Amino acid sequence: MVHTDKDRAAFAQRLQLAADKAGLPARGRGAMLSKHLELTPKAVSKYFCAESIPSREIMAKLAHYLGVSVSWLQYGQPELVRIDERASQRLIPVIDYVQAGTWTESYGLTGFDGGTETLPVDAYIGIRAFALRVNGDSMMPEIQQGDVVIVDPDMSPRPGDFVVARNGIGEATIKQYRPRGVNERGQEWFELVPLNNVYAPMRSDMQEIDIIGVVVEHRKYLRR
Repeated sequence: MVHTDKDRAAFAQRLQLAADKAGLPARGRGAMLSKHLELTPKAVSKYFCAESIPSREIMAKLAHYLGVSVSWLQYGQPELVRIDERASQRLIPVIDYVQAGTWTESYGLTGFDGGTETLPVDAYIGIRAFALRVNGDSMMPEIQQGDVVIVDPDMSPRPGDFVVARNGIGEATIKQYRPRGVNERGQEWFELVPLNNVYAPMRSDMQEIDIIGVVVEHRKYLRR
């Protein structure tokens, strides 16, 4: 994923603010984080100096340590609220690919009956969020069949994000979002790219694609 200077500067500001809110000392906070993240002090220094942005795995560890949401630390969405200032968790529905393909703004946990499987998530995740159990291998090796992804329909995708989308016939899929600019007809377009190169990318200028939501959390389960 390619980050701009603006992205790195905005992340560095959020990181400083989160560290302040967490009560980390101004001098020595980099060393504390490097020890927790098992990174070199130089690597962590690059985060604070707007030279680098962490990987998804490091971002999750960093957010957990500082007591903020991954979505806020990475994107600035929603507003900064420390986890310990709100109810810790709530339930969201676990839906299938058919339900994901017909997901609309009217859906939410209240749209399901008492037999619906639910999953606890941190309370700061968007109110219309849902969980989707992965079916298929198009995002292997990072996302495998049987894994669960948490999807927030209220977030806008950025380059490199994993998203859940539907095609023109209502089929849902998980892919990586890659904006491609403007084509020869003057239309803005994007690709949805599988990590498994056995599968072909999807192009928004060649078929109908609607982004349902952005993957904000990925839960892996041990397989026996």
